[in-house]
Amino acid sequence: AFLADNPGDGSSHTRSVIMNIALNNAGNAPGTGTDKIIRNSHHYMPVNFSLALKYRLNHRFALETGLSYSRLRSEFEMGSNDNTINEQQTIHYLGIPVKGICNIYNRKTWSLYGSLGVTTEIPVYSPLNTSYYLHGILKATDQTTLRAPWQWSVGTGLGLQYNFTPNIGLFAEPSLQYYIPTGTQIETYRTEHPFTFSLPLGIRFTW
Repeated sequence: AFLADNPGDGSSHTRSVIMNIALNNAGNAPGTGTDKIIRNSHHYMPVNFSLALKYRLNHRFALETGLSYSRLRSEFEMGSNDNTINEQQTIHYLGIPVKGICNIYNRKTWSLYGSLGVTTEIPVYSPLNTSYYLHGILKATDQTTLRAPWQWSVGTGLGLQYNFTPNIGLFAEPSLQYYIPTGTQIETYRTEHPFTFSLPLGIRFTW
């Protein structure tokens, strides 16, 4: 199935290794009664950082934009009994959020606020590293670049900010985000968990 889905991938040596991995997995797919190689996946929690610019509309409401960074890392394994294809997938996103902010508690040093907004994220680097093991021995490796999709999301959060100065603060903003399906076959933490709780950390500039 892997060769059928990826007919042009890899050198002749790599394709030979894949064929041997498939032959050694023939009939080993537990509980299926077929020769199909089972693919197991593990998605790590995304890592997020943000730089935010806030514009005060009045003492209670504000608009915010900025720049965010997200890293999505996943691992996949196909095969069994030391005859496996292991993939390590990482997608790095830069995002542009636009949201409204409502101050709940606002003092000179600390502030508490709620937020509601939309974010678009652009993939900047998305390597896929593949290792091929035959009888537990590494036989071949490949590195390719995925065509990761743009990602849109909507979210709401409740944030706490410490103000170094009246215009610069450090914030933590526990948020609930909904990631709109992209229509791609690329699997990530977000495709398994479209509703995601996150804790963005960052620096906010206010004017």
